[in-house]
Amino acid sequence: MKLKTILCALAIGSTSIALAQDSVKVDLNTATFRVLNDDPKLPFVHWRLPGIGISYGAHNTSYLTTQFGVDWQYNEKWFMSATASINLLDRQSPNSVESGDAVDGNFVQSIYKPSPSNYVRAEAIYFLKSKEKTSNSNVIVGYSNRKKFTKDGAHKVLWRSGLNFGLAKGTTWYHLQGDKFSLEEGEIDAEDQSSYLNYTHLRLGWAFNRSVNFQTESSANYNQERMSGNYFYANVLIAIQQRFDEVYAYDTTFNGSSIPAYAKYDVNEFNDMSPIGFEIGWKYIPVNGGFSFHAAAGTLPGLKGSSNPYFETGVAFSIVSGS
Repeated sequence: MKLKTILCALAIGSTSIALAQDSVKVDLNTATFRVLNDDPKLPFVHWRLPGIGISYGAHNTSYLTTQFGVDWQYNEKWFMSATASINLLDRQSPNSVESGDAVDGNFVQSIYKPSPSNYVRAEAIYFLKSKEKTSNSNVIVGYSNRKKFTKDGAHKVLWRSGLNFGLAKGTTWYHLQGDKFSLEEGEIDAEDQSSYLNYTHLRLGWAFNRSVNFQTESSANYNQERMSGNYFYANVLIAIQQRFDEVYAYDTTFNGSSIPAYAKYDVNEFNDMSPIGFEIGWKYIPVNGGFSFHAAAGTLPGLKGSSNPYFETGVAFSIVSGS
């Protein structure tokens, strides 16, 4: 009898616990939410850890690049950025017979050993126009059996535009792609020609920004965050310095010998350069951390008469802290 009494008590207790649990279970169809934050003007510091990307250019293509840097949304008016980029799998295209270590054959190359193309860049945006708008959206209040439950909501969106300006300094392998360097005597007669171009570009343009910082918590204890910044820009690139490395090439005199010797030439004096380029680009920053993305395309300054389109894109893991 005592055992039967104990088992009955346990059964009644279990049923009571189950009923209690059911009574506190939230019905997602009627769940509500509250806004924790809706301030798209929030300052932040965004650290881009070394990521991966690709870079295509008419004179140099890299199948693997890495970028790292920092973005700083200082206040509603100022956004600043610094970036360092290195091409790891460099000089992949156009095809070149360049040996890499020594001149060997009828072609032209830099007097220095090959090194990864790279650049550093610092820039800022000063926003002149700013406007807040309200955007309707679905707020997630929870999931049940993989089904998403949402409620109608609205959040602020900050739209800004302003001046974009900065400076980029770098070195890139530069394959002439069938063109030829010129000297005082005329074009260098070689089947394959390349060098390294050292440059400094002034970047001037206009930028747009769309920012959201919306955080909610539902009565079912589900938190949702929409925290991101999208930056779009268009720049004119002005080369305030661009200079090729000196190159090795056949000494056409052979110095009285039938065996060709190699001479050192400075090709900068006799080759005209185009100082102007342009680019458009986009950068995505997850303000709550995660993966950031960037992409840019345009035409770079370089050897006059030789087109120089380029495209680059990449992804990086991000760490973000509030200002």
